[in-house]
Amino acid sequence: MSYRPVLPTLPLDLPRGHLAFPSVARLDDGRLLLVWRRGSDHYLARDGVIEAAVSDDLGVTWTRIGGLADSVDLRDPCVANIGGTVWLTYFKGRRESRADGAFVRRSDDQGATWGPEYRIDPDLHQAAICAPLVERPDGQLLAVYYGRHSGDTFDSVWAATSVDGRTWTSERLVRGTARAYQEPWAARRGDELAVTFRWGGADGVGGVQSRDGGTTWGTPTRLFTGTGRPSSCWDGDRLVIVYRGEHGHATMRSLRGDVLSAPRIVHRAAPGGMMTYAHPLAVDGQLFCPLSTEDSKGVESELRLTYLSTGGQTPLGWVPTGTLAVLTDYDATLAAEVFDRPDGPPPGWRNLRGSVVVRDGALVSTTADSNPDVAVLPTGSADVTVSADLRWTGMSGTGVVVRAVDAQNYLWFTAESGGTVLRLYKRQGGTVTKLAGVYGDTAATVWHRYRVDVRGPLVRCFLDDEPVIDHTLTSADQTRFGRAHLHGVVLNAPDGGTHTCRRLTVHA
Repeated sequence: MSYRPVLPTLPLDLPRGHLAFPSVARLDDGRLLLVWRRGSDHYLARDGVIEAAVSDDLGVTWTRIGGLADSVDLRDPCVANIGGTVWLTYFKGRRESRADGAFVRRSDDQGATWGPEYRIDPDLHQAAICAPLVERPDGQLLAVYYGRHSGDTFDSVWAATSVDGRTWTSERLVRGTARAYQEPWAARRGDELAVTFRWGGADGVGGVQSRDGGTTWGTPTRLFTGTGRPSSCWDGDRLVIVYRGEHGHATMRSLRGDVLSAPRIVHRAAPGGMMTYAHPLAVDGQLFCPLSTEDSKGVESELRLTYLSTGGQTPLGWVPTGTLAVLTDYDATLAAEVFDRPDGPPPGWRNLRGSVVVRDGALVSTTADSNPDVAVLPTGSADVTVSADLRWTGMSGTGVVVRAVDAQNYLWFTAESGGTVLRLYKRQGGTVTKLAGVYGDTAATVWHRYRVDVRGPLVRCFLDDEPVIDHTLTSADQTRFGRAHLHGVVLNAPDGGTHTCRRLTVHA
């Protein structure tokens, strides 16, 4: 049995911002506790706070609860439930110090409030933690972190133990000599402890194991190519690792003994962006996994949820088996919507112009005012095939939007002049320019399928599966739009008319 990509992942409905570094724990009452960092950006503003939410239905719905703030940047929060006590770890960042200590707090009320702060590392020159605590077989708490003494060239991986979470004793697990070793993560199965970490920054993922509960440790080994925090959990006799893979995508592999599985993409990052970490957790025989990916500027990062399923029903929806995924192109699906949801704003969609809502199982303009409503989905890929079933009454103007940068810069394929003309446009800096056009036929009140296949500079447009436009972007247009990963629809309902979308898919 091998893991298949789980697509699509589901966005957590939160105000936008740089939401990253999620971690999750199962509480004694069965709820899931999720924490993450919110900031203005990845690290430049140094204004991170910790936010939290709980779910009593295995991740389907969430309720916000109190978090944690400080006068400095709080980073990479992680939670663990050990014997009914919830432990929160994090590190601090300042403008003058990117890693200003590894810290821990405890909660005796299931994460509602947090006790005093204690420092884990022995006041190293630089130290950071980005992993939850683990209980050793002897009952002691184990924290793994990374850092360096003053004068050291590279970061090392450290392990600290404590009986009460207040005072800690540290030892160096992996010494940074020829390269840095960072962002360790520990997972326990019986007497076996597995610590995964970044091997040389962006070079690879490494590992070191203890088979006697942390008393002694083996030789550190480079496991495979990858980067980012390699978060892990045991799934039976296999260690499942989620890390930042090729092109910055959230990727997973599993390790059984010395046998390493093939990499599988869990969620695609935006072009130039990257996965900003994940946390797989065994929940009722399945692997729940919150994750986040940020844009190429490190300004916006989105939280998403999934189950790392091999096929079947999960609390977040049904996942096909690997064979069925290939046969149905599910493993290449970036987004799929049939709007089978209650009336209201569709979760996960972004309104670039105007606003759209779900009404009676379809996506519609909120106002019939002849002003175009442009709504898009983040997909993590610029080279895509976007297909939408659209219908208009009163006046044509429905269409498919591809490679949207923002509200003033995107491409779109649309029907105009009473549905008799099909055109490809670009909006650049707010100025609209026709790129190509042909005569066509889209009758009012009839569902038509609009499709745009965009690969590199080539844009091909289809109506009801018939090719109608082939256009090659100029080098300047390719530079502007070539990495944009927002795709969706334009609905331009006139006064007295309606524009409707009942189905949309985006494939890699």
